[in-house]
Amino acid sequence: GAQCGVLVPTNLPGIGTSHTLLIEIDGSNSVGGILNVGANASNTVFRGLVVNNPVEGYNSIAMHDKLSKNPRSFDIDASVVIAGYFDLERDDSFTIPQRLERPSWAIYHPYVINRTYNLNIMDKIIREPYLSKLDDLFDGEKEALVIDNSLTTYTDQLFTSEYLNEFSTLSVFDSYKNAVRENSLLKTKLSGDILLIHSKEDEIVPYSQSENFYASAISSGAKAEIVLLEKGKHNIQDYVGSVVDALDWLKKYE
Repeated sequence: GAQCGVLVPTNLPGIGTSHTLLIEIDGSNSVGGILNVGANASNTVFRGLVVNNPVEGYNSIAMHDKLSKNPRSFDIDASVVIAGYFDLERDDSFTIPQRLERPSWAIYHPYVINRTYNLNIMDKIIREPYLSKLDDLFDGEKEALVIDNSLTTYTDQLFTSEYLNEFSTLSVFDSYKNAVRENSLLKTKLSGDILLIHSKEDEIVPYSQSENFYASAISSGAKAEIVLLEKGKHNIQDYVGSVVDALDWLKKYE
């Protein structure tokens, strides 16, 4: 199942008492297929911060989407997403940089979508010798750094020229684009309030992702806030102040 983040408790009853966060994943293809969240003690309410990277940021909003379509016995009062993405569609102005700091991140989404929907188009996206390594690299056991070191950071050596230059026009990519569109979370009905934080200098996840999600949330009547930082790259050091701000923002929901 999808990893949905690490729960960092901010207020648990009974210091020293063992509490277990139970997360069950259903067998569907949808991301964030949460069935139940609870503790091993009855009437325990978890108050905490779910800490995620961008992939799990997407999964966190997918939890909202799942809850809105299939209500559960729990709800989400408030959420903070820092440098998250919500939609994988590429606009016409998008270009992949010539060098990739994290090639594993660049490959992850097309690889997962290709496998989930049995599209059989990875040979149209990734060049050899890297294509034949993917199933081994993305076996769920290797860390991202290990995967990065097994790939190249040069975009034109990793991706096919068709994917880089003709993605918007070649029909071979239509099934992939349809799958991406199907998994967009821009129209998600939120459970509770949300704070979005994003740096305008983020080189991995464009801040337009947060802007677009904020606009969609406001138009649907949700209570949303957005903070756009003028400085900061996509790393924990540059966003550490935002985590502190997020914790302060969440205090009003205690």
